[in-house]
Amino acid sequence: MPIELLNTLPPPWPEGVLVSVYNANPEDALLRFDGKDYVFPAESFESIEPEAAFFFFGVETRLKEGHGTKMVIDSNARKSARLRMGAQGAAGETWINNFRIKLVKLGKRGSRENWGKLPALAEL
Repeated sequence: MPIELLNTLPPPWPEGVLVSVYNANPEDALLRFDGKDYVFPAESFESIEPEAAFFFFGVETRLKEGHGTKMVIDSNARKSARLRMGAQGAAGETWINNFRIKLVKLGKRGSRENWGKLPALAEL
């Protein structure tokens, strides 16, 4: 009897894009992923890899439709991220929701003052 193997893995992480995160909170956020510190300055933005955005914010960019050009919030990954960061309750939800997110082409970091003008492939 033949055995059918199903590929249930998501597509690979998209290349050539970054996730630009604007921290609208009044305080800086220092988060750690894969042995590296990521600083999100208050009321400013930082561009990070799609893998880090998934780990920190539950942002999924590995979509079958729109791979590397669209993104969504994965509810299970978002719950895990909130648990890791201790962002529980209403205050934690408000804190994590104050991070605004854009998917941008690699190299489109822009200046710190012009996040609103940064061209986005997708935005959450």
